[in-house]
Parts: sequence; structure tokens; C-alpha cells
Amino acid sequence: MAVHELYVQERRVHLIVRATVSDLDDVYEFLSKNFYPEHDFPGETGLSEEKARDYMFRYLQGGVVFNALQNGKIVGSISLGEASLWWSEDRYLGDGWFYVLPKARKSRVAIRLINEAFRYGEERGLPVVIGIWNADDIDRKDKFFIRKGMKRIGAWYMKGKF
Repeated sequence: MAVHELYVQERRVHLIVRATVSDLDDVYEFLSKNFYPEHDFPGETGLSEEKARDYMFRYLQGGVVFNALQNGKIVGSISLGEASLWWSEDRYLGDGWFYVLPKARKSRVAIRLINEAFRYGEERGLPVVIGIWNADDIDRKDKFFIRKGMKRIGAWYMKGKF
């Protein structure tokens, strides 16, 4: 991982790094052991390691992944990839995931990661679109994104089970 910035808060050191394809195993380990169990839908979804690794690889290779590290371990991660709306040629950066460990949520890790995503979008002249993939505590997450200058552009709904 290439070190981008060093942040020190509350005597905790958080490195924000841009991940590379060689970090696939670490990113997979982090997301499959933390993000996946926390983001279940009504009913259970199975974890396909092959599909998950392929998905992460595409962001590592063709997009960007920023990880927050504490003591050399990932405590937060965000990925962005270029996309467009089905009706438009206009491009934007959409997230593949944005996740911070519960133990790091009271720190500034989420803020640092989102600021890095915004900086990346500004450098490319593209807006950043981030979704919430968890039905818990949506109001708090919604307020976080609004405080960071984002506006709500929709929501996800589901009926049935996987």
C-alpha cells in the first residue's frame, strides 16, 4: 500500500493508504470478516469468495481503494469506480463499499476516508455517489453524509428474501 497521509488522533495513528492489487487478500479478509456479517439482508445471503474477490479486484485495478490502517491493520475502507446513469453519458464515481469497524467509528476514520474520496473525485472532475448498504441506524448515517456536504438522491427498498 502506498502511504498517502498520516493522521494522529486520540493517540491512535491512522494511515490513509491507497491500496493496490497486491492488497487483495487483506481487503478481502477485512470485508468478508467484518462488512459481510454486519450487512445482512432479510433472509441470508451466501458469501461467494470468488465473486467477492473478483468484485474487489475490479476496484483495485480499475478504480481506487483507500484503506485506513491502525497498527498495520485495516480499520476502514472505501472504494470508488467510474460509472454512469443508464440515461446519460455523464460519469460519476460510485462506491463499491464504504466500511469502518465499529471500534473505529468514534474516531475520525470515516471522515478521513470520505475526505480522501472527495479529493479523488475533485482531482478527476467527477461527483462522488455513496450508498448505504445497511438497514441499521440509517438516520445517523444519513446525517453524516449531509454534514459532509452530500445530498440525498434516493433510497433502496426490498421485498422478499434472497
